[in-house]
Amino acid sequence: MSDLSFDDLIEDAWREFASTLALRLPRLETGQYIEVTRQDGQRHRVLVAFTAADSGKIRCTLDSALLRSSDRAEWIRTRGQLAQLGWRFLPRKDNHMAQAGHGDIPRLTQLAVSTLREVFGHAHPVFVMINDPFRPAARTSFGELHDLTAALDALPDCVATGYVVESEAELLAITRDVVATLLGSQVAIVDGCIELPALDVVPWRIFASPQGPSLVFTTTLSHRLLDSALLGRLVVDHSARWPDIALTVDRDHVYAQRVVDAAVLQPQNIASALSTWRRFLADAACRLVEVLNSGGPGAHNCGYSAVPVGLQTLFDLAMRDNLSSSRIVHLANGKTDRLREYLRVCRGLAADAAESATAARERGADLGEIRLHSDATEFYRHFCALLEEAIDRATPRGA
Repeated sequence: MSDLSFDDLIEDAWREFASTLALRLPRLETGQYIEVTRQDGQRHRVLVAFTAADSGKIRCTLDSALLRSSDRAEWIRTRGQLAQLGWRFLPRKDNHMAQAGHGDIPRLTQLAVSTLREVFGHAHPVFVMINDPFRPAARTSFGELHDLTAALDALPDCVATGYVVESEAELLAITRDVVATLLGSQVAIVDGCIELPALDVVPWRIFASPQGPSLVFTTTLSHRLLDSALLGRLVVDHSARWPDIALTVDRDHVYAQRVVDAAVLQPQNIASALSTWRRFLADAACRLVEVLNSGGPGAHNCGYSAVPVGLQTLFDLAMRDNLSSSRIVHLANGKTDRLREYLRVCRGLAADAAESATAARERGADLGEIRLHSDATEFYRHFCALLEEAIDRATPRGA
């Protein structure tokens, strides 16, 4: 696979953004709309709006007031740029408009993307948001229903219909069995948490709340909060769409969490919460991570973790893709000192994982936990080899 530069990653992000719009626009019914907005202070400002017209076409509008300049020459230049892109100016409404039938929606989404990039100057889609108030609530798929049935069949009758758990360990054990069946993957309990396989865009886990019989689905959005006001705005923005998912702060870490009552444990409740949670991860979590972690290199290094944020980013990329040593050199700007520090940390992680695997075997832990530690050991050792190769590539010959 060819190595991707940061420019390639940006292009991929815009393609994904356009694909999201192209997927939803044909499903709009007459009068329904989708907006592309940006954060301006305490409010969201609509940049581009798509509306399903009575004619059956999708109409895209742009408020001219957003771009009008007191400099007449600048405004004329902007008007010409918009016309060249494909916008039509409507003097009476003082806005720009374009429309397309369902068969030509890709052209309309590309027009919107070009406008956001070339006219509004947004370098990456992370700086804008899609407001889709008419998005249908995701329905449980047949596959999920089938998996849930299998999970219920595998549990005792008293658990399947509702079960009062007697301990935190029992709560986690039953939840692990249900989640493993729903995901179709091996799931283990490690240090009091249910560790999940890397199936989603961000890592997450489940633990039992110490405040009562409840489960907490959690993911880390940032290791160091730098802007409390920004977090406050994000809480307001997301509370309407994701009312059951809270953004919380602990020791400067920002978490997204979904609490599931387990006073009477019912697998159906776990399945429903899991479905909502994974939609949140797919639709919003990655964007929240990007917004909360803006800033220069090292700005969000965790004060409580020995893993540099740059190395953690490389880990995340490696879990999603075939990360090569040459790409590591590119992403680290060829800095061998940084790569050697990453290698030192990674070797320590590999040793810790190997020690955990040995300890798990010695105490007779279940195969899932042993496999989790063994897989981690293999991952870190493989990554050490990648870093060694990257250091060799980045070191000038003869040095």
